[in-house]
Amino acid sequence: MSASRAPAGVAREPLRGGHARCSPREALLPSPIPMEDVLMRNRLPVLIVALSLVGCDCEGEITKGARGELFVEGLQLSFGATCPKPTDASLPLEPVVKNLRLKNQGNAALYLNKLEVEPGRAELFVVDRAQVPETIAAGESAEVPIAFQPLEAGVVAADLTVVADDAA
Repeated sequence: MSASRAPAGVAREPLRGGHARCSPREALLPSPIPMEDVLMRNRLPVLIVALSLVGCDCEGEITKGARGELFVEGLQLSFGATCPKPTDASLPLEPVVKNLRLKNQGNAALYLNKLEVEPGRAELFVVDRAQVPETIAAGESAEVPIAFQPLEAGVVAADLTVVADDAA
């Protein structure tokens, strides 16, 4: 059996069936496919993903580095001793109202997306969303009135979730 001639600098070992196996020396030699093509094929999916993440169709002007930053003054409100709401509707009893101060410590407007009392407590702690602004200007603050009127005696606690676009 005549041995096939390997290109200069390539060492081949014959295998059964007429195939040749490359030695480790051949792995260091140039590929028949230009390396630039291999690199570009490997880079292309990453480039497409990067472009899709950068693309943006925004309304209005965006200032680089500008963002709102939410700060809640006093992370706990205490309503003190409060009388339960009477069962007789003819007896007047006003709820106790406390204000929670939200401050925008950022350098752009802060959008308040959601103010929500935890489920099962919303009838006891009422946030009048109509009295809360949708946005808080940079450096400004807003008061969020929260009314509390318990239905029975005892200690009552609840969480208020405030969601803003501060991307913290």
